[in-house]
Amino acid sequence: MKKTIYFIIDTMGVGGAETQLLRIIPHLRKFDWDIRLITIKDKNEFTAELEKAGVSCSSLAYGTSFPKFTGNVRKLAAEINETKKENQVVIHSHIVSSNLFSRFLTLFLKGKTVLVNTVHNTNEGYSLRYLMYKITRNRAQYVSAMSQAALEVHRKKKASRPDRLHLVYNGIDLEHFKKNVEVRDKMRERFSLNSEFAWLAVGNLSPQKNFTNLLRAWKLLLQNSDLKARLYIVGDGVEKEMLQEKITQEKLDGSATLLGRRNDVQDLMNMADGYVMSSDWEGFPMVLLESAATELPIVATEVGGNSEIVRHGESGYICQPKSEQSLAKAMQGLMAQTAPELQEMGRIGREHVQKNFSVESIAKQWNGIYETLLKDN
Repeated sequence: MKKTIYFIIDTMGVGGAETQLLRIIPHLRKFDWDIRLITIKDKNEFTAELEKAGVSCSSLAYGTSFPKFTGNVRKLAAEINETKKENQVVIHSHIVSSNLFSRFLTLFLKGKTVLVNTVHNTNEGYSLRYLMYKITRNRAQYVSAMSQAALEVHRKKKASRPDRLHLVYNGIDLEHFKKNVEVRDKMRERFSLNSEFAWLAVGNLSPQKNFTNLLRAWKLLLQNSDLKARLYIVGDGVEKEMLQEKITQEKLDGSATLLGRRNDVQDLMNMADGYVMSSDWEGFPMVLLESAATELPIVATEVGGNSEIVRHGESGYICQPKSEQSLAKAMQGLMAQTAPELQEMGRIGREHVQKNFSVESIAKQWNGIYETLLKDN
């Protein structure tokens, strides 16, 4: 009997959940899964790439008009019911709103339905969302959390049944993210970097990432260190103008640069000497896995699954969130390391990722989970 997975996600833009799907889908295809991807909103920047890989893509067009959206939901329910006549079906949703939507969707499906939800953050939003999670907790057969921290929060808030809540890490393509000396030399020449210590930070310019705190820490660092250093922040978002104004007001224009949205993050990781994350909350950030795989020493706040990726004192440093003093101290500590010590930190970081978070092993794990759920359903 054929096997079909319906992946449901809000949008397919640039983000951790989206990146994980893009990386893992080709490996799941090797297990003979027919894969169909549904975005709730009209945004999928990877339709051509996914369809080339044999994945069917469609949108429910939420936000266009309510009649159109509800009509698309009815069509999706009818399609899944029809598919279930000949195929074994798994529905796997990512991110809180899609998780809640998929639980609602099962009310319109015939027979037993295997529903998997994936929780990406320790903070799933306002209290109403957790109430809706609790009310619908019996609809999902399997709920995965990306980190131990996210799992504990979800369990504490009773958002899912404890017997159906599990830890499943993100996976990373180790061939795509790796150290490349030639790329490093080319990029440092392009950015006119000589002996300067280059820091990289990547993320949506939003309150969650707290780049404001990073800039405060950066100012402290420059005041207390004689080392020449540059900070590059990659990303776009609602705080872009405010952050640029702060850089100008604090006279950091010569040392801190907003690079905007980029498609060469892997090359920038090779260019950098250290990666820094200043987030107030996280789930299990892919960008830290990517940095570690590129053998980049890391400084990150102690939120979400960060401490499960960064081995404190070995592959980088973990510091307090919302504290510019703690962040600046950790960054200064990393910059004080010798070149061989930084190289060893990078080696340990990649080794840790290679052992625990390869996309091949995670895809194999998910295939086993799907097969077991179908067997038990």
